[in-house]
Amino acid sequence: MKVKLISTNQEKDPYPVMPIGMCLVGEAARKAGHQVEMYDMTFQKKQHCISQWVETPHDVIGISMRNLDNCDALFSTSFIPGVKKIIADIRGRSSAPLVLGGAAMGVAPQALLREVGADYGIVGEGEVAFVELLKHLDSGDDPSAARGVISLKTKEPYRQIEGLDMRENVWARIGDRFSVKPFLNYEGVYPLQSKRGCALKCVYCTYVNIEGKKYRLRDPKDIIEEITDIRDRYNVREFEFVDSTFNLPARHAMRLCREIARSQLKVSFFGSNINPIHLESGLPEEMVRAGFRSITCTAESASDRVLEGMRKGFKRQQVVQMAKQFQQAGLRVFWMFLMGGPGEKQDTVEETLEFIHRETGTRDVALVIYGMRIYPNTGMETIALSEGLIQKSEELLWPVFYMSPDLDHGWLKKRINQAIREDPRIFTSNQTQSAFIPFAQRALSWMKVERPYWRFLPMINRVMNFYAN
Repeated sequence: MKVKLISTNQEKDPYPVMPIGMCLVGEAARKAGHQVEMYDMTFQKKQHCISQWVETPHDVIGISMRNLDNCDALFSTSFIPGVKKIIADIRGRSSAPLVLGGAAMGVAPQALLREVGADYGIVGEGEVAFVELLKHLDSGDDPSAARGVISLKTKEPYRQIEGLDMRENVWARIGDRFSVKPFLNYEGVYPLQSKRGCALKCVYCTYVNIEGKKYRLRDPKDIIEEITDIRDRYNVREFEFVDSTFNLPARHAMRLCREIARSQLKVSFFGSNINPIHLESGLPEEMVRAGFRSITCTAESASDRVLEGMRKGFKRQQVVQMAKQFQQAGLRVFWMFLMGGPGEKQDTVEETLEFIHRETGTRDVALVIYGMRIYPNTGMETIALSEGLIQKSEELLWPVFYMSPDLDHGWLKKRINQAIREDPRIFTSNQTQSAFIPFAQRALSWMKVERPYWRFLPMINRVMNFYAN
């Protein structure tokens, strides 16, 4: 069949993301014998180009939607209207079946499918489900009968696919389809997966709904082969592991780092998410030897009370210990904290701010996020329902945020602003909205300045604080 795939994501904050999901699905369809064309909208300003593109012959159109919204209570933006407009434009030019996929489909499958007006949706691993859908369409059978495929007639629970054998050669080959240079110019890095799945139980997170609870691990040798191929063919030297949590399972992360170090790839790694649970002794040093320059830690809080309310599975002391381990290893950390979660009060906010000030490294930065996006089918939805903040009839497609009823919102904003003035390593999305940021990213990339560029955020904060005074 002739297949057209469109990646609708255009978000560039904090940096544009390469369409790894669409490319993985497209590669699977190509291997199954289908003719595949792809269109990435990341840097596309004129939507009419899509309309012209879909007028060429095709049998089915797949549309990838990465996120429902930007998950930012200060500058909330839903991506649903944009996808609806794309689908409406395509409907005017094509009678082919429209299939909606991407991570957003794993968050609210039926509601999203109904809202945007697609014919079918992919739930779970698209490399399998989309190929099965094409097989059903080609034979004239009902695609919604395939596992991992839904339509508006599908009843819950969905038969989600989460059993893809990650030991097989699963390469996105993004550079074969699109130029990677524009992404790298914005501090984007080449995305890699070392596994799928997440066994954690954080109340706000959708990873379990998107990827499933069971870890499926890739062979480190296959990952190294992919990195080598990307490095040599596309001249890429900077990568990021986009797993839900890089260091879980712990043994797999340790083995991968050792294999990479042994291979002497001469590349760098940035931003992979680390969890304080089971942070094996020696892993930070192994990461440095493998070529890691920085990591991301979504600790979310440094208060035991709030960590328990979020069901993070670790305590403050483990966060403190992790901070020390990475400082000793010489790795920069991009910390992320959610303020206003279950159990949050003024004293717990102070605990977290005190941790940032005293325990994090001088080269670290800390992003503070106001409130928690309430997503469907999560523990956060259950908490919000029990507290009467939302109604059971709400589908939560549109941004709704939880803020602890024990916390004064006005006080929190004033306190965070005070903390930023006292410690410029702390910032919120308010600082990243500056039009100067994208310009600075491109300029630093052009000058070949060593990454990560977020290390310059404290300097930007100092300048902003100076002019504010």
